[in-house]
Amino acid sequence: MKLRTRHNSVRFRLTQGEVAQFMADGLVCERIEFSSVPSQSLEYVLRVSDESDQICATFADGRIVVDVPIALARDWSFSAKVGLEATQELAHEKTLKILIEKDWACLKPREGEDESDNFAHPQLRVSPNMST
Repeated sequence: MKLRTRHNSVRFRLTQGEVAQFMADGLVCERIEFSSVPSQSLEYVLRVSDESDQICATFADGRIVVDVPIALARDWSFSAKVGLEATQELAHEKTLKILIEKDWACLKPREGEDESDNFAHPQLRVSPNMST
């Protein structure tokens, strides 16, 4: 699972296997270790929630957790829908944008990148209306 942060937004990108794990286990988790000290790591978690009615994020003790309502998780996981998006209201009229996306293979292969489990890029799919 990839994590991208920019300004006041967080984006998770999942491969096919991670989407399957998300639905089978109810969560996908990754960790970035900055040293051999366990407290110097960042964990990020995408979790199916039957308690939440909207996508929401929390951060505590070096851990980002994004909860996705089960109905939204199922709809996204088992459909061609690429992503889920939410805006979480914060204090002082600020917001956090949350994006959860299926990770597409790049249009041009990049050396050292294993994209064998990524979703097929729509521009690489052959249209049924195209003749050979």
